[in-house]
Amino acid sequence: MGTSTTRTVVLQLFLRIGNKSCIFIALALLSAAVAFGQGVSLQLASGSGALGETVSLNLTLDNHGNPGPAALEWTFTYSSSEFSAVSVSAGSSATAAGKSPTCSGSNGSYKCLLMGLNSNTMADGVVAVASFTVSAASGSTSRAIQLTNVLGASVLGDAIPITGSGGTVTVGTPPSTPQLSGLSCNPASVVTPGTTNCTVSLTAATSSDASVVVVSDHSAVTVPSSVTV
Repeated sequence: MGTSTTRTVVLQLFLRIGNKSCIFIALALLSAAVAFGQGVSLQLASGSGALGETVSLNLTLDNHGNPGPAALEWTFTYSSSEFSAVSVSAGSSATAAGKSPTCSGSNGSYKCLLMGLNSNTMADGVVAVASFTVSAASGSTSRAIQLTNVLGASVLGDAIPITGSGGTVTVGTPPSTPQLSGLSCNPASVVTPGTTNCTVSLTAATSSDASVVVVSDHSAVTVPSSVTV
């Protein structure tokens, strides 16, 4: 039952009963509407990367209109054969509130405590950035990261129930290294003294300049030591 519906029911009870007991009913119903409203959630984003790459995933807090937590605790659980390293840094929401993470773990479990020596609360937004290094030891192309044991604390130290949701890293095939596929010259034959222009071909495009070593097995032919493709 939403808040607006609750208020309608309270008003009807007030008109029908017309005594002081309706005040207590109203308070009870309004309290129930607040207590059972949408709670605080913590969501780990999904991403993609190649074998050996480090993928950064945002951990986002959504208070859904509730007071923000002053501290957070959670545990990442994952397959240690699928990720070789994990690190966590503070997100923009945590930094604005003066909070920083302290984490530790091994063997597929990485526990973090996000807090600060102040009474600030964390607003909606990215509270942490988790970086996972994709291991080449596993052939799985979809690697799950669970978010477990999620806890929150208010400024007064009261527990705040928080729903945690994990993410997935999709692993792609790393780009192959370009190889030399051919060398063609025009003209193909030269009568000395003379020159010819040659073109080097690769199996794939390169993201940056590539240097190709050139050698000649004939003493009468002079070539540059290398060419840039």
